Amino acid sequence: MINELIVNEILLSPLCIEPHFAQALAMSHLLSFSQPKSSAAPGYIKYYTVNAATGKQQTAPQPGAVGIVVIEGAIVSASDPWYGLKGTLEAAQELQAFEADPNIIGTVLVLESGGGAVYAIKPIADVMNQLTKPVVTYSRTILASAAYRIAANTDYILMYHQHGIVGSLGTMASFSDMQPMFEKWGMKFNEYYASASVLKNKTYNDAKNGDGKALIEKVLNPMNDQFIGDIKSLRGDKLDAKTPAIYQGETFMASPQAISLGLIDALGNLSDAIAMVSALANGDTSSSINSTHTKSNNPMWSIKNKFSALAGMSGLATEQVTAAHVEAVNKEIAEQKIPGVTLALDSDLSAADDAVSANASALTALNAVLGKGNEKQTLAEAVTAVTALNLTATEATAEIVALKADRDQWKAKAVSYGAKPDAEPTGGKKDGTDVIEQTNAKPSFYSEADAELDAIRAKMPKMPAK
Repeated sequence: MINELIVNEILLSPLCIEPHFAQALAMSHLLSFSQPKSSAAPGYIKYYTVNAATGKQQTAPQPGAVGIVVIEGAIVSASDPWYGLKGTLEAAQELQAFEADPNIIGTVLVLESGGGAVYAIKPIADVMNQLTKPVVTYSRTILASAAYRIAANTDYILMYHQHGIVGSLGTMASFSDMQPMFEKWGMKFNEYYASASVLKNKTYNDAKNGDGKALIEKVLNPMNDQFIGDIKSLRGDKLDAKTPAIYQGETFMASPQAISLGLIDALGNLSDAIAMVSALANGDTSSSINSTHTKSNNPMWSIKNKFSALAGMSGLATEQVTAAHVEAVNKEIAEQKIPGVTLALDSDLSAADDAVSANASALTALNAVLGKGNEKQTLAEAVTAVTALNLTATEATAEIVALKADRDQWKAKAVSYGAKPDAEPTGGKKDGTDVIEQTNAKPSFYSEADAELDAIRAKMPKMPAK
């Protein structure tokens, strides 16, 4: 018995599929449909779990296990074991079962497909958007169109063969008009429409008759816009924005093209995919093939989302990091109200170190000019003061020399007026006139040498008055 759901999805609905895969698929199912089903059904692989450390399959999930979900062949909604097709509805249920099992830390989605029906994407994509555990895609040789759209929902994409095919991101419709063949067998077709139903099936009938304009504008273009929009939203930060062919249906070899364009993350085998799930589940971001988990309710995703500017700097060479990058990160830090943290370029820190060194040199020069005993500040205070004045060593030295000259000038004037370093109060002059009374306050030019001289004078016996 022919599975009508499979026939409709493969032959009658719009497709997101790689053309060579589509041709092979059509031939395969044509042969299958022409033969009666037997008890020797091909079947498909049901989900199972493995030990995260050894990769060995388990009879029942043990704590720390990794789940394996397999989709091979055309992307369709409904499963058919006889044709060997697992539908996305069943695969979605398997993912949900792993999500609910506390023994399972994440899933490897083994996805080997060139695409399939547009309508088969949503059932599994909706479920994947709700998962909190990491999911890693592992493909052996082909990951295209609808299959890639599903893979874009996962946290990491690995491909086994370096010559694997990746891409074919686009939407198409393919018609196989079997009516002439059936008419040759004696079948007669009659088709009538109500008088008011002038547009019923017109888009598809026009396309069948060679005019696909309405089908393209009304059906394929809107579907494709949604399809490409989803890809950009899910993986656009990794994809090379300068290569429009990515979104125009082109296919690429896994390595080096697909990797360099950001379509896949790395080459690896199933063991690598299992290890990646374990790394993501444990929050290990040090792995060379690791990436940040992107689920909205996962802590790692939350960090990346809050600090997108910082995440965007990942992988940049030193010379590529600019002041604009640093400013954007500091803005994010401020928005998250993280105290005491500021990002700075190495070059800025080096310049600051140079400035401090210059100011320290200025302090040394200042102390050399003033002489021992005249330092008025600690080193830290002096550096702060000089930094605030924004003086270089040369400027600071020149400033102190000028101050010293000014001091010496006033000192000379004071001496010429009769002042002494340790002036004592005086009374009137012999002629009876008064003079300004002096105090014991030390003048501004009073130095350590002056103090030592005063001490010596104080110890000397006073001469008797004549």
